[in-house]
Amino acid sequence: KDGFKRYADAMATYVSDINSVVENATRLAAFKHVREQYIKNGMPEAEATERAGRVYRELTVDFSKRGEKSMALRPCY
Repeated sequence: KDGFKRYADAMATYVSDINSVVENATRLAAFKHVREQYIKNGMPEAEATERAGRVYRELTVDFSKRGEKSMALRPCY
């Protein structure tokens, strides 16, 4: 059991790490593309960077966002 548990934990960590790499690479590519397009369309670099950063953050599920219902449901978990 102990050997299997270590193996399963290692595999779960490996899969999670690979997922993070792929997700961040996708988000970074989108950030760069969006920023370049904003700049190309005449937006100042600082504003383009800020707006592209918002796109970067919104590209995948943002678990840091909370609605009013999530706070009410929190004690249930």
